[in-house]
Amino acid sequence: MNNLNIDTEKLNTKKEEIKIVLKDLETLFEKIQKETETLKDFWETRTSENVFNNFQEFYKTLENVKTNFRSDISFIEKKVNEQYIKKDNEISTQIDEKIA
Repeated sequence: MNNLNIDTEKLNTKKEEIKIVLKDLETLFEKIQKETETLKDFWETRTSENVFNNFQEFYKTLENVKTNFRSDISFIEKKVNEQYIKKDNEISTQIDEKIA
């Protein structure tokens, strides 16, 4: 059987980096969305409406990106927890064997 060793410290670090990127993206997306809505108020033409509609489609894509980021974060947290529990159980077993 092949063993898979996970460096939980590095994985946690990467998870935190992904969370920061996600937060930055969310902030940027919110700003773009506000600006786009403002544009529609000031520039009432067919072109502005097309731009606005294109951005609405773009926001749907961005929501998918955010969902994927959240899914990745959840996956990493699960793997870290699994590895932590596995290591904790191994250590507990070794301690129990030494005591017995």
